[in-house]
Amino acid sequence: MSLMGVDVGTTGCKAVVFDESGKQLAVAYREYPLLSPKPGWFELDPQRVLEDVKASVKEAAGKTDDPVQALAVSSQGEAIVPVGKNREFLANSIVSSCPRTADLVKVWEDRFGRGEIFERTGIPVASCYTPLRLEWIKENEPEVFKRIEKVLFFEDLVCWDLGLEPAVDLSLASRSMCLDLSTQSYWKEAFDSIDFDPAKLSKPEPSGTLIGNIGEKAAKEWGLPAGVAVVTGGHDQPAAALGVGAIEEGVACYGLGTVECVTSVFDQPLLSDEMLERNLCCYHHTFPGKFVSLAYNFTGGCLFKWYRDTFGEGAVVEAERTGGDVYDILSAKVPSEPTRLFALPHFTSTGTPYFDNHSRG
Repeated sequence: MSLMGVDVGTTGCKAVVFDESGKQLAVAYREYPLLSPKPGWFELDPQRVLEDVKASVKEAAGKTDDPVQALAVSSQGEAIVPVGKNREFLANSIVSSCPRTADLVKVWEDRFGRGEIFERTGIPVASCYTPLRLEWIKENEPEVFKRIEKVLFFEDLVCWDLGLEPAVDLSLASRSMCLDLSTQSYWKEAFDSIDFDPAKLSKPEPSGTLIGNIGEKAAKEWGLPAGVAVVTGGHDQPAAALGVGAIEEGVACYGLGTVECVTSVFDQPLLSDEMLERNLCCYHHTFPGKFVSLAYNFTGGCLFKWYRDTFGEGAVVEAERTGGDVYDILSAKVPSEPTRLFALPHFTSTGTPYFDNHSRG
C-alpha cells in the first residue's frame, strides 16, 4: 500500500508517493507562472494550476507499482478560487502576496475592531485574507461576485475536481481570517457585512478527516485507482511542521518554499497584545489539539526563480543540455563565504511583522 501527498504551491506543485514506512517511492513536479496583470499584483490561473496538479499526480502514480490507496493535499494559504454554477472558474486566484486589497485593512479594523477579529480568529487583519479579497471582487468585479457559487482554496479545489464534496482542513480554513477558533465554524457576521453566504465555502474539518473515495471517472482522469481515499490535508506551513515532527510547544520548523517561514507550535492559542502588535497569527495546527504561529517573508524561494529567469539563461541552457538541475548549477557558482552583495528580499509585501506594501527590494 502506498500514500500520496500533493502540495499546491504559489509557483509550482508536487506529488510524492510514499510507502507505509515513509520511504519515498516516486515524485513529480510541475512549475506554473505567477501572473502579474498590473505592477505589484500577483495571481494564478486556476485552470493551469489544476492541469499541472493533475499531470503531477498522474506522473507520480505511474512511476510506482505499489497502488496509491490514499491521498491528501497541502496548499498555499489564503489564495481563493471563485467558481460559478456551471463549475467554471470566474476569475484568477489572487495569491497571498498581492497587495491590491491593502486599502480594505483599515475598513475591516474599523468595522469589527482589530482586537476583536484577532481574539475571535487568531488572525491579525491583513490584506491577504478571504473577506477582504471578496469585498474587493464585489467592489471592482461585481458581475463576478454575483455569479459566485463556491469559493475554494486550492486544497478543496483538488477534492472538488476529484468529484467529491469539497472539505477544507481547519488550518487552511483558518487562513480565511473568518474561522472562529472556539467553534471551528465560519464567522457569519463578517461575511454578512459583505453580503456573502459562508455556505459557499467548503466545510472545515480536522486534518486527516476522510472526505470520500474517488469514483471511476475521476480516477481515470487523474491516473489513480478507483476507490482511493481522499482525506483533508493542511495549510502548507503547519503541514511541513507536522512532517518534521514539530508537534510540541516550544518546537519550531523553518521552511523555505515560495515563502520563507518559521512555524512555532503552541498548546493553546496565544492571543496576546504582543502577538497582535507584531502581526503574528495563532491558529489550528494540522496535529490535533495544537496551534501554530507563523513568522514569514513573502519573498523566499521565489527570489531564486526570479534570479534564474532574469540572470540565469546560461544555467538554464546548461541544465537542458546536461539534464541537470538549474538551481544546482547556479548554486555551484556561489562562493562559500558571504559576498558584499546585499539583497533586500522585499519583492512583494514584506510579511510579518510589518506587512509593508511600500518597501521595495
